[in-house]
Amino acid sequence: LLETLVYLALFSVVIMGTVLATVAVVSVSDTTQAQAVLQQDTDFLTRKVYSEFIHATAVTLPSVGATSSVLSLVTAAGSVDFDVNATSLRIRRGTGSWSSLNSTNVQVQDLLFEHLAPTAAKSAGLKISFEVVDAYRGLEPVEVTFYFPR
Repeated sequence: LLETLVYLALFSVVIMGTVLATVAVVSVSDTTQAQAVLQQDTDFLTRKVYSEFIHATAVTLPSVGATSSVLSLVTAAGSVDFDVNATSLRIRRGTGSWSSLNSTNVQVQDLLFEHLAPTAAKSAGLKISFEVVDAYRGLEPVEVTFYFPR
């Protein structure tokens, strides 16, 4: 009887360790997935603004040297506007409707566009700063600068 109790106790310890290890792996997997979604959304948002910026013929808002929470570009196809509404970075082409660019798992806040004046060394540029928020990592600041191709 004593030998059976010892084996049961050892078996319980092994099972408990297996369960704890499984829970830890699943938890790390969820966090890693959330971090990947945050990074992918951040990359997509900056690439989308960059893609429209390099095809623009003019920046109408903000004016040179100014900052704004709205970016208005003129392209060959018409105007393109970016802004943030609540927690979504949005895009609008012409007078069409606004479309959200980020997923619902990631929130965008404190969006600011700065229209950089050209210098002798660099063409006119655009500095974008914003913060992305998700449930796992919290607040992540983002700042990117683009320049018009010469």
